[in-house]
Amino acid sequence: MNQRKKRRGRSTPPCRELSSDDGIDPRSYFRERPSKGKRRRKTLQLCAQVAQALRLALSGMDDERLHVLDLVRVEPAPDASRLRVLVRSHDPQVPRSEVQARLEAAHASLRSVVAQAIHRKRVPELEFLTVAEDPS
Repeated sequence: MNQRKKRRGRSTPPCRELSSDDGIDPRSYFRERPSKGKRRRKTLQLCAQVAQALRLALSGMDDERLHVLDLVRVEPAPDASRLRVLVRSHDPQVPRSEVQARLEAAHASLRSVVAQAIHRKRVPELEFLTVAEDPS
C-alpha cells in the first residue's frame, strides 16, 4: 500500500473542540471597533449642536408662543437617529397641550434648521416633549 494513502485516512482534526470564534473571518474579528465611550461622546456632541440650533430657531420663530419656550435638554431616544427635545414654557397660563400642538406645527421648519446646523448624512427625528419643571 502506498504511504500517501495511509496518511489521508489517519488525519487528525484541526482542533478537538469547537469554540465560539471558530468560523469567523480573522479580518473582521481583529478589526478595531470604536469604543462605546467614543460613540457616546459623539452622540452628546450631536445633542449639543441640535440644542444650540433649536435655541436660535425658537427665538426667531414667527409664533410668539414659541418665543417663551426654554429648551431644557436634548437627549438621544434611544440613539442618535432620534432625539428627544425637552422644553418648558415660562408662562404657566399656557397649557402644555397648546405648546405641544404649536411645536408639532413647527416641526418641519425646526428639523430643517437642525439639518443646516449639523453635518450628517441623515437628520435625526425630533420628538418634542413639554415638561412642567426642570427634570434633573
